[in-house]
Amino acid sequence: MANEHVNRSEFLEILKAVSPGLARKDLIAQAECFIFANGRCATYNDIVAVSHPLPESCADLAGAVKAEELLKLISRIRNKTVKLETDEKNLVIRTPSAQMGVRVENDIVLPLAAIGAPDEWLPIPEGMLKAISFCRFSAGQDQARPILTYVLLRENAAISSDDLRITVMEFDKPLCDRDILIPAEHIKELISYKPIEFGRDEGWLHFRNESGVTFSLRTAEDAEYMDLTDHLDVEGVSLELPTKELKASVQLAMDVIPAKEPDPVLKVTCKDGKMLVKADGPYAWVKCRHKIETDEVFQFLVHPQLFLDTLDLADEVIVGTSCIRIASKKARFVHVVLLCEGGDE
Repeated sequence: MANEHVNRSEFLEILKAVSPGLARKDLIAQAECFIFANGRCATYNDIVAVSHPLPESCADLAGAVKAEELLKLISRIRNKTVKLETDEKNLVIRTPSAQMGVRVENDIVLPLAAIGAPDEWLPIPEGMLKAISFCRFSAGQDQARPILTYVLLRENAAISSDDLRITVMEFDKPLCDRDILIPAEHIKELISYKPIEFGRDEGWLHFRNESGVTFSLRTAEDAEYMDLTDHLDVEGVSLELPTKELKASVQLAMDVIPAKEPDPVLKVTCKDGKMLVKADGPYAWVKCRHKIETDEVFQFLVHPQLFLDTLDLADEVIVGTSCIRIASKKARFVHVVLLCEGGDE
């Protein structure tokens, strides 16, 4: 094996880049490992697989190495470069003053080959990444209803719902000629890679960025998503929201909600010509009131980031008997939320 100098920071960034594919628990053999093979570093946890090309100086590394231990060692070293090599038992790391190693498994048992590779890479349709990012906030969290934890790609639209809210956003052209369901919880990570092209094969949707990093998501091939069309049209009273004031309130409310909260919500109440935005965090809370030209009384719950995004784009707000619809023809989105009982604060 080659024993050339490797830029430590560059190698560390590669490890971090593929980390979303690591499993939190070792339910699958080697799912907590970095896999070095064929000049790439890869991870796989049965839902997400990430693969990154290795620099030539360490392209011949081979085997499966426990991720946690390797990350700790590479992070701790302060040298600009290190020497890396794998033998039958270890991935060995050398600096001028130290030598360390992490046990290596030479037999790769993770089914990386089963992920396959797309027959062709195609440009991502304009607006698709924005659409799935917009819709991910309305996907469900309840694993007892797994279909709702996905974002549906149908023709040229992204669709999501958790049974209390629905979001639909269109993009330029269809991804393919059939429905695709992708897990909502990994969309934020996917978008952070800034992919520029995609490809499909059986059971997987692959994305690739300019650096050659591949981010693959397992799709729900046989699941049938419900038809939400009848719920998107809402009849009722049109409202003009105090957009500027509401945006300031939402941004303030977001400061008291932990960033890692899995499903953060704001409570929005309209009563007596006032609109109240309320957020409760574990250690702080926010209430903001604004005048609104309406006698309607209603209340709904909304994801703060999604509400902030819709306020920037919305040109139509309709309050019905059971739902509120926020939409934009120009931005090609619809967000429908069930109203809560009551309306008192």
